[in-house]
Amino acid sequence: MTFIIYTPIYAEQAGFGDLAGAAVVSIGSAWTLSAPLWGWVARRYSTPRLLAYGFSVTSALSLAVFALAGYPWVALALLVLAALGSTILDGAGNVLFLRAVRSLERAEMSGVFVTYRDAANLAAPGAFAVLLKFFALPVVFAGAASWMLLGALYSRYVPRRM
Repeated sequence: MTFIIYTPIYAEQAGFGDLAGAAVVSIGSAWTLSAPLWGWVARRYSTPRLLAYGFSVTSALSLAVFALAGYPWVALALLVLAALGSTILDGAGNVLFLRAVRSLERAEMSGVFVTYRDAANLAAPGAFAVLLKFFALPVVFAGAASWMLLGALYSRYVPRRM
């Protein structure tokens, strides 16, 4: 979500124009085609390890975007790579729900899962709006990096059998 909203704004502010921002988002979105690969990696090496790796890579690259925001070419390239890290999470993230809920309860629990996902999609832009009230745009990438780092720490608690 952060990538799709704030990358074009950053590209526009850096002087690249809206077409460059759209191109970076398109390239980053193309990484979603690798989601089946990440599902296979999760089955092969364990979901918690893959989640920790995805969160860590995305966090480190987002923090690098914040630090190198003055170098727009480098920052946009790092954003494309950070999108790959978040695709790792897309490929393995829903597995936790599917494995945690019994198959007979999935229909009833899907409403809970969708509500959680929708709330999460609203919480990040809300937090970033508060940050943007006081700081410049690159702080959004630092905020995203901190949330991803928290996710990496919490992924240690996912059972290894998942």
